[in-house]
This record gives sequence, C-alpha cells and structure tokens, in this order.
Amino acid sequence: MRPERMADTRAWLERVLSDKKTVFFALELRESGEFIGTVSLRNLDFKNRNAELAILIGEPENRGQGLGGEVLSALLDYAFGELGLYRVYLRVLAYNEPAIRLYRRLGFRGEGRLRAQVWREDTWHDVLVFGLLRDEWGTWTSG
Repeated sequence: MRPERMADTRAWLERVLSDKKTVFFALELRESGEFIGTVSLRNLDFKNRNAELAILIGEPENRGQGLGGEVLSALLDYAFGELGLYRVYLRVLAYNEPAIRLYRRLGFRGEGRLRAQVWREDTWHDVLVFGLLRDEWGTWTSG
C-alpha cells in the first residue's frame, strides 16, 4: 500500500462507482461516523450467480473487535438474499490468519491455493481461495 494523490483516488472512486459489476460500500463506525474501510462484491456474474468478496478495515485498532464479522454477515445476507447469488468467493493472503479464522467461522470453505501469487515485503506469498454457497450460509433465510 502506498499513499496516492487525491486525483488518483478520485479517478479510482469514479471507476468503482460506475462499474456495473461491482457493489461497493464504505464502512464507518456507528458511534462516530468515522470511515474505517470498504467492503465490496466485485466481478458480479448474474448469469452464473456469483461474485468475489473483498473487505478492507484500514487501521489495526479497528480490527479484532467483531466489525468484520458484522459487516460480512450483512453483506452475505445482501448477496444471497437481495442479489440472488448462489456463490461468493474471496482471496486472502495465506499468512492472514485472523481473516482466515473469520472466513471459516462464517462458513467459507477452502477451494485452492495460488502459489507465490503476491510479492510483498521482499518475499513471495501464497493466496488462498475460499468460497461459500448460499446453501451453506447459516444466517440466510428465504422470505
């Protein structure tokens, strides 16, 4: 991650908001309204009823408090209920154990490993792929 110029950030935001294959949400704290991150469903494929989930909670002090689980539960309800998706998948760096624990707790299952996919901090890192089917989503209810 690196700082970006405001013009670059605006251009990126305009691209995201105009992309018909992405649903993008800003995350803020209920109490203060402070912006803490983003969550999205991207690569939306309505024919095959699937999408890729991505979440970022920026500052470490906002992690580990249950916010990610709360946000992802709401997003999965939206994906499987409102959007009618059947499968949601994600990619996560193999060393991100807190995120992996959260995804497993939500019912995601490991589907594969992309070896040496990301170069970060002077070394290669594997990326894990997880998926969740609507039938496996415990809190989703029809009607």
